[in-house]
Amino acid sequence: MIFSQFFKKKVIYHTGAWSGNFGDSIIQQSIQNGLSQLSKRDLQFRYINCQQTEFTREIIEEINSEGDLLIVGGGGLIFYRPKDNSKSGWQWNIDINLIDQLRVPLVIYGIGYNQFEYDNSNFIPITNKHLQTTVEKAALCSVRNSGSKKELMIRGCNGSKIKIIPDSGMFLKPKKIDIPGFIPSKLHIGFNWTTDRENQTFPHPFEDNRDKFINSCIELLNYIIKTKNAQIFHIGHMSYDFDNKIIKILKNNLILEPIIIDDVLKQIYPPSGENARYLVDVYRQMDIVLGMRGHSNIVSFGQNIPFIGLGSHRKIRYFLEDIDRKEYFFDVRPEGDLYNLDFMKAKIDKLLNKYIDERNNMEEKYNQESKKFNDFNYQVLKLLK
Repeated sequence: MIFSQFFKKKVIYHTGAWSGNFGDSIIQQSIQNGLSQLSKRDLQFRYINCQQTEFTREIIEEINSEGDLLIVGGGGLIFYRPKDNSKSGWQWNIDINLIDQLRVPLVIYGIGYNQFEYDNSNFIPITNKHLQTTVEKAALCSVRNSGSKKELMIRGCNGSKIKIIPDSGMFLKPKKIDIPGFIPSKLHIGFNWTTDRENQTFPHPFEDNRDKFINSCIELLNYIIKTKNAQIFHIGHMSYDFDNKIIKILKNNLILEPIIIDDVLKQIYPPSGENARYLVDVYRQMDIVLGMRGHSNIVSFGQNIPFIGLGSHRKIRYFLEDIDRKEYFFDVRPEGDLYNLDFMKAKIDKLLNKYIDERNNMEEKYNQESKKFNDFNYQVLKLLK
């Protein structure tokens, strides 16, 4: 009887923002792979899109009767979107009174504080109590950076229960894909932009500051093309249509036609767990990445590709702080040097001049983060009795 129970397939319910963003697809696939590779049991994952699902009493009962574990995360789930009508005020939409109805172990997996810098909306009144209750209920609770732990503690959560683990997105293995138009002899620069919520990314007046920063980026990329024999690649995390404005700007203003990954590799879109490893391989083939989305930075780090963060979002700042690379950020907040082209050129030159050292330092830090990732996954698996 004990023998048969050990080899019985274990069912893991996994909820996150599975809604068409490659960053979330990479998280989803990486957690599944990480747990499956370490497990001696056969694992079955059942996915729930937290942005489209309220965890009702019926869903909780289904998890209790059919599941062995519930994972919430990773990704930036500590985030309020009014359109979700979430009863919690963050991305796990469950009535606070139903949390204790969950009988299987609950794992909060590497979630992050995700409020945009210039987002003036706030969480709803229940949110702090809901987060506190969730942390206490969890058999394991983790966040993806030190900054997120501080934010939760400010909201009254028990810091002694909150572990800091790396974002799983840095550990997904690439699946080889050839990029049409890729010229091996050139320097390969990946460029990633966040089209959504530009009004919450740039200080007021956001259109003027956004355009000023785009102009600085264009001048920087043209400088790299001219002086470093570079080729520019736009790496979209959504789809071509989603980022068409920035793509048109790149095409119209760069002195060398950019390679648009969204266009030349249409077969890997829309984002999915199945296609996630292909996008990771695109990042692996770059030499430097300039990225505004959090996972453009996180995935680059995981592939040992030096990168510079763009924008204002705290998730990038928190990540850079934790891996000792906070100087590599083009900050669009008023206190930053975003519009100083000489500063941006100097940062690129420094990165290229110290390129081997930068990669060695990143690899050492990655190995430390990898151990934390595996250690946490072993703890998760121990909950599968």
